[in-house]
Amino acid sequence: MRPDLQAPFSRASEIRGLAMDSWPAIRRATAQNSGKEPMANYKVGISMVPPLLWGANLRKRLTRGRWNKLRVVQFEQVPNCQYCGSSPVGSERHAHEDWVYNIKTRVALLVGLRTICRMCHFVEHPGFVNVMVGTGVFTPAIFDAIERHFCKVNGCKPQDFRRHSKLSQRRYEELISVSVWTIDFGPYADLVDSNTHSARGVKLPRSTPVRRRVRAVASVRLSDGAAT
Repeated sequence: MRPDLQAPFSRASEIRGLAMDSWPAIRRATAQNSGKEPMANYKVGISMVPPLLWGANLRKRLTRGRWNKLRVVQFEQVPNCQYCGSSPVGSERHAHEDWVYNIKTRVALLVGLRTICRMCHFVEHPGFVNVMVGTGVFTPAIFDAIERHFCKVNGCKPQDFRRHSKLSQRRYEELISVSVWTIDFGPYADLVDSNTHSARGVKLPRSTPVRRRVRAVASVRLSDGAAT
């Protein structure tokens, strides 16, 4: 295996002194340290992305070939979903970029890649799901499926999901208030080509402030109005 593809995963584990299968503990620790709404004991939850950073991710910064190689390495190391423990295959298995957004320091940190199943990924990104519903790819029934999956994985009730949605909406409103972000690709910084343009045509070297005018963002429906 090529060292430049294997190194990010080993460094990510060493940084926190935790094995890859201890991801729920990592999520709780990073959430508490970043000012995120506490995840309690939730194994999977809604991840809000600041609108200024939509499209500014690792996948968009790498060539398709290198991104696919990273996915292969990730799936070889961790084949099962790190959120619900299922064993997805093919298009049901995704590589999820897990970012932490610290409002106080205005730093967006990429913690690492995680193996995630399709439904857990939908729970994480309801905004994407909402877009797919709007374009007719999914029907509105997908929102009910997301709520059921959240409750099944986390062993909780629908009211817990709705409360989590409301807290996530508040978190989103806080993220919107930040007009400048510094992107840190963390253990993957060495793989990022500073000459590659993001989806929005902005050059973002490994740790560069992102300044853009904040635009009004329409709320996204997720059961009772969460957005991402």
